[in-house]
Amino acid sequence: MKTNILGISFFAATVVCATVPSIDPASVMLSVNDAPMVTVQYTLANAPAVVTLAVETNAGDTAAGPWVHVGDHNLTRVGGAVNRMVRQSGAQTIFWRPGEALGYIDAGKIRAVVTAWATNCPPDYMVVDLEAGDSPDLVRYYPSAEALPEGGLANDVYRLTRLVMRKVPAANATFCMGSAPGEGSRMSDVEIPHLVTLTEDFYLSIFPITSGQYHDVNRSGFKEFPQKIWSFQKDQSERV
Repeated sequence: MKTNILGISFFAATVVCATVPSIDPASVMLSVNDAPMVTVQYTLANAPAVVTLAVETNAGDTAAGPWVHVGDHNLTRVGGAVNRMVRQSGAQTIFWRPGEALGYIDAGKIRAVVTAWATNCPPDYMVVDLEAGDSPDLVRYYPSAEALPEGGLANDVYRLTRLVMRKVPAANATFCMGSAPGEGSRMSDVEIPHLVTLTEDFYLSIFPITSGQYHDVNRSGFKEFPQKIWSFQKDQSERV
């Protein structure tokens, strides 16, 4: 499918970190069904929070470990209360289909590590489904690019119907804004060089926004694209 790149080449959303909600480690329970389907149960306190999952295997065959992460690329087939905002405190459930790559899963040799992130300090990757309208599943979060489902960034869906953004650790970074004297088409009265220090991290889209994505934005009711996404984020993190 041919897509034309619009003048808007990126979208940024600011991120301000707050107190991180908590998950009781003793509440995290992992069980393996016959499917095979792995079920992870946990208890969240101080919701809302963005929740992500890691799975570790016991390479040493003892409780002391060493425990090794199976890799985010093996955790793309997950569902339930994970990779999204969880609004209610209390007991929650995650479902994971390991797939053939990991082979047989022995519940006694793997463990789940569930992380709760403050809603205004979420994981490194945020994906906006441009066809979801105002659905609760509009925004998903992932700890790495390898955790993105459906083949990750190599899948054209992330260039067409979904907007994938990465968090830039920009807080306290300083740069020079303005233009140098003698630069062509320079507006000397408003482009005076001066130092600017960023106070917050922000999200930046990985790929340019295409005309197809812009069409999806308008079709789904996003008349003011950046403002709408920011408004949604602000609502999720309960910022005023």
